[in-house]
Amino acid sequence: MHGVLAALVAVEEIDPATVRPSPLASVFFTVLLGALVLLLLSFLRHVRRAQANLGSAREPLPTGPGDPDGAAEGDSR
Repeated sequence: MHGVLAALVAVEEIDPATVRPSPLASVFFTVLLGALVLLLLSFLRHVRRAQANLGSAREPLPTGPGDPDGAAEGDSR
């Protein structure tokens, strides 16, 4: 418990006005932001491609008594 109290006291001694992030932090943030933009663009591209390539999946599958083959899924003839 004394370690936690010592850490709290040490945090209080830091003046927020004197603590500044390093320039490396802004470079890291910029790289992460660029990676996020690339991931979002790739995601949108894949979603558009999937929507364009749906093909016969746009039509509902026939099920039940209105099945054109007259056989339910899994029936063997």
